[in-house]
Amino acid sequence: MEGPSKRVCAILFADIAGSTRLYETLGDEAAKTRVTALQEEIVATAVRAGGKVREIVGDEVMLCFVEAGDGAACALAIQQNVASLPGNADVRLAVRIGLHWGQVIVEGDRLFGDTINVAARVTAVAQGGQIITTQAVVDRLPEGLQRIARHFDLAPIKGKREPLLVYDLPWKAQDRQGVWMPQDASLTCALAPDLGGRIQVEIASKGRPAVRLMPRGYLVNPDMRALMRHILCEIC
Repeated sequence: MEGPSKRVCAILFADIAGSTRLYETLGDEAAKTRVTALQEEIVATAVRAGGKVREIVGDEVMLCFVEAGDGAACALAIQQNVASLPGNADVRLAVRIGLHWGQVIVEGDRLFGDTINVAARVTAVAQGGQIITTQAVVDRLPEGLQRIARHFDLAPIKGKREPLLVYDLPWKAQDRQGVWMPQDASLTCALAPDLGGRIQVEIASKGRPAVRLMPRGYLVNPDMRALMRHILCEIC
C-alpha cells in the first residue's frame, strides 16, 4: 500500500444552508431530493472547473483544486448557478463557501492537515450565499479575481492564537463595489470629526497618490478590527 504523501492545493467547502427548515417544511423525501440535486449541481460545477470531489458529508461537499484561481472561479460559478435554480416558495436553499490554500496530507482518497481545518473554519464564517477566503488564496489569484476580493473580518479560528484575516468574494455585480488594494499598499486610519466621527482610511501605494476612503456606515468602534468587516468603500 502506498504511504501518505503531501501536496499543496486549494480546499473548498460548500455547505448547504437552510436545509433544516427545508426538511421541516417539505418532509424528508422531498427535502432530500432538493438537497441531492443541489449537491449534484455543485459537483458538476466543480468538475467543469477542474476540481476533484474529496468528500460529501451531510450537507457539505469538500473539493480540491490544483490552482487557487480555479477554486475561486468555481466558488463564483456555484453561487451564480445556485441563484438561478428554482426555489420553494417558503424555503430557498443557499450555499456558504469557504476556500483556503496550503499543504495537505494525502492518504488514499482522504485529505488531512491544518489546511483542511482552516478551510472548514473559514466556511463557518460565511453566511448563505457568501464566499469567504483567506490571504493565502488571494495572493495566488489572477489580478482580475484579486480586484473583487475585499477584506471582510479578522476571524477567530479555533486552535489558532491569532485571528485570521478573511476576504469576501462577491459574486453579484452590484456587490462588487469598493477599492482594490495593491499588495504594496499601506493603510492608515484616523478619526474624521467633520464626518460625524467616522473612520477615515488612507491607502497609499508606490507610484500612486494617496486615496482617502470612508468605509460605508462605519462609526468609531473601540475595536478597530471592525474596520475590516465589509470594507465597502466610497471615495470621499
